[in-house]
Amino acid sequence: MKAYIRRIREMQPEANIIFVDFFDLKYEGLKEYHALYDYIESHYASGKQNYLFVDEVQLCEKFELAINSLYSSRKYHLPDTTMLEHLAEFMMDNVSNLTSPNNISDTLTANVVETNHKTVGNYIRYLCDAYVFYGVRRYDIRGKKYLKTSVKYYLSDTGIRFARLGRRYLDYGRMYENIVCIELMRRGFEVYVGKLYQKEVDFVAVRGDEKMYIQVSDDISRPETFEREYDPLLKIKDAYPKLILANTRHETYDYEGIRIHNLADWLLKIE
Repeated sequence: MKAYIRRIREMQPEANIIFVDFFDLKYEGLKEYHALYDYIESHYASGKQNYLFVDEVQLCEKFELAINSLYSSRKYHLPDTTMLEHLAEFMMDNVSNLTSPNNISDTLTANVVETNHKTVGNYIRYLCDAYVFYGVRRYDIRGKKYLKTSVKYYLSDTGIRFARLGRRYLDYGRMYENIVCIELMRRGFEVYVGKLYQKEVDFVAVRGDEKMYIQVSDDISRPETFEREYDPLLKIKDAYPKLILANTRHETYDYEGIRIHNLADWLLKIE
């Protein structure tokens, strides 16, 4: 929890963080849910992003009454929870696909969930603010500029998708891509989706002076699949590292200057 708070302070220095630790005696008086509610209300900062952390919350009997009351009056106003559920499921099913609020709105409306792009855009922002999803922007490798059109969304934990949707329409390649994206972020990289002419590079990862280009695949045993993955990387003319991460089950090897890693080995690598 404290590591998460440090992360928020790094990413959002202006955020207001309310922290209660029931192992600390100075919070002893808050173990009654009315007192807990009053304390949180008094520390709420209007106009800022507020985060609430309560360690060992079960020590406050009926704490859920305080939390529910705060939820209904503040953290966002979500009148259409049915639409939120359908939106979240749609995004889980479409991790690593380029999309936009307009596209999602059209799809949900076509499936009898009436909505509009403004509501979808707001709800996506709420889901990202809650770190359920991460939005990854596109980067024009040749033009060296960020693109505003379309974003890819990745789930913070692929286990959430499995718990919610099971193995329905499960695409292992896209799940591997999701895992790599989150791991790159964990390692401190800024992550972008690369665009080169009409081709796409799964990730452009930047950390300080470091940069690398990454393709992620489930199976590259077929020549045509392997060519599809390495071809965009060979078209990048700078000298930064280029990687393909796949379920190869082989030792790391090189192909035309591209490092081919077994995905599991790369994930277990300690930096």
